[in-house]
Amino acid sequence: MLRRYRYYVVVTDRLTRDNPFAVVRQWDSGEEFFTHHLRWERTDLLSRIAGGQLPARAEPITKQEAKRHVAMYTERFQHTPAAVEPPPGWRYYVIVSDTQPRDDPFALVRARGRHEEEFFSPRLVWERNDILERISRGSMDRDEVPITEQEAEHYQELLTRRFRRQQAD
Repeated sequence: MLRRYRYYVVVTDRLTRDNPFAVVRQWDSGEEFFTHHLRWERTDLLSRIAGGQLPARAEPITKQEAKRHVAMYTERFQHTPAAVEPPPGWRYYVIVSDTQPRDDPFALVRARGRHEEEFFSPRLVWERNDILERISRGSMDRDEVPITEQEAEHYQELLTRRFRRQQAD
């Protein structure tokens, strides 16, 4: 049976129709958004917006507008590590936001495979988490920035100093 999609952009005061937070397609029994992995993945963004759980709006768009956004995302992310098949081993990310830029990130995360994810914790060890998953679902207003293993070592040192300062206070 052919699905009939309805398309939406998820916008905020900062993220407009021209550069939305997400592009979502909805059908009778579900919804998906186009991710930085360059594929459609299940989401509940529209449900959470409708329930008042996200400070965003869903605006209807045409199929042609959705295709334009998908092409824009593909152009933007096609050469990032998240868009290509990952090599064996860990992939590293710093988690940033408007208030916590790359030089003072929210977190350092590493991922392997599709479901294994850890963050460098205040206990100075790698612990399991789901930060990347929450970002991809839209339930965490932060961005992941792919980095090299060498950069990850630098961030691990930076965060170790931060955590030790916080423990001393």
